[in-house]
Amino acid sequence: MPSVRIFHPVTFKPFTPFIPFTLFTPLPNGVKTNAMSPSQNLTELLKRHTPVDLEEKSHVVQTVLFLLEKQNPLDRNDFTPGHAVGSALLTDPSHQHVLLVMHAKLKRWLQPGGHAEPGETDLLLVSCREVEEEVGLHLDPKTGTFCDIDIHTVPARKGDPQHLHYDFRYRFEIPITETNPASDALEAKWFTIEAAQNLELDSGLRRLISKLR
Repeated sequence: MPSVRIFHPVTFKPFTPFIPFTLFTPLPNGVKTNAMSPSQNLTELLKRHTPVDLEEKSHVVQTVLFLLEKQNPLDRNDFTPGHAVGSALLTDPSHQHVLLVMHAKLKRWLQPGGHAEPGETDLLLVSCREVEEEVGLHLDPKTGTFCDIDIHTVPARKGDPQHLHYDFRYRFEIPITETNPASDALEAKWFTIEAAQNLELDSGLRRLISKLR
């Protein structure tokens, strides 16, 4: 069942999300990010992130509340209400092109990405692994930048109930290179930004691509 989105025909300027301070746990003095739990690390990402419209602002708030309740938000077998995943927005240095894959199960053009494997705790690394598996490109995690959060509904299939994906998206700038689609990708293709926006994309992916302009 596809997720329901509300389109607001208004242009929004970037703003800082209004989230009660009590949703965030301040870092004790001397504590480093890599010493925190996955939930704390992801919450810190959202705390520093500026959403670009009302939909993304709502997703920031909902995801923070989700993270407060989960010890392991990356557990792909937790369907109540879902789990966090990682994906990658691949663009050339001039931000004129974007790499999308035709998803084998959903039959839709999407950015590469997917679930964490057991033992993985960093969605930036998850997005890098998924890119290598789906299009055969090796990414340097140090070049990735968190750029978007999206919540979308995944239909029930093969014993998995309908659930939510809390999608943490990272931008990578790479040269336009040949790809080798595999895993969940039937096809991988570089599109101009204009051509990509003319595809049948959901509002979350349109928003993600529009951030390259």
